[in-house]
Amino acid sequence: MKDGCLEAVDLSGGWYHDGGHVKHALPTASAATMLLWGMIDYKDAYSQSNEFEFAKKQLKWQVDYYMKAHTGKFELYVQVNIVRFFFILYFLSPPLKSLLISYIQIIAF
Repeated sequence: MKDGCLEAVDLSGGWYHDGGHVKHALPTASAATMLLWGMIDYKDAYSQSNEFEFAKKQLKWQVDYYMKAHTGKFELYVQVNIVRFFFILYFLSPPLKSLLISYIQIIAF
């Protein structure tokens, strides 16, 4: 999928929320924060289970996406979706999903 191609911005990467096909910014930011806190508080457990490096890669994947979405000092791209199409997306091919899922640019001053 070429997320952000209609907006001429590379928004690939990042996690999809709840196994769906939409990247909800706030829930995934919360999940990334909780993962990071867990890695800090339970570093020994992550290391002993050989999951620390995997967790770091997961965080990098998500943070890289947030950095791509933050295109300027006051600009942020977020994904939007028409709710009634949300469950239909599961059955569509990736090119068709790109047509139904779009991004909006938020400019704050």
